[in-house]
Amino acid sequence: MKILSIVKIYALLVALSLLTFALIPNAGIMDLVKLFAGATAITIFFAFLYPIIRGVNKGDEVVVVSESMPVFFGKMGRALVNAKKGGEIKVKLNDGREVVGILEDYEGFFSPPKVKILFERTAKKGEYF
Repeated sequence: MKILSIVKIYALLVALSLLTFALIPNAGIMDLVKLFAGATAITIFFAFLYPIIRGVNKGDEVVVVSESMPVFFGKMGRALVNAKKGGEIKVKLNDGREVVGILEDYEGFFSPPKVKILFERTAKKGEYF
């Protein structure tokens, strides 16, 4: 998952918490602590639920692996279609090849979505996809 989007959401929620604290008459320090706790909880839920709700969209960067290949040896590519976990997805690799696979995992904090190769299509000379 994009760590920058988590930081932006948290900053927005902290700003809203401070604004709410400033506008509530007779607000105590415990009210501010509760608002910060709420902002933190919402950010944590966002971090876990956003990739599941969003899925993988066309143009997202993915890592492509085969059964015998560990994830850190996977090839990078771009999704050509939208997909949800367990669904079929077409990917164009950085070297120009096109593969079809199954979306196995959504993106994590520091890792892109993982696609397991089903088959690969290579173009003949002069042929376009």
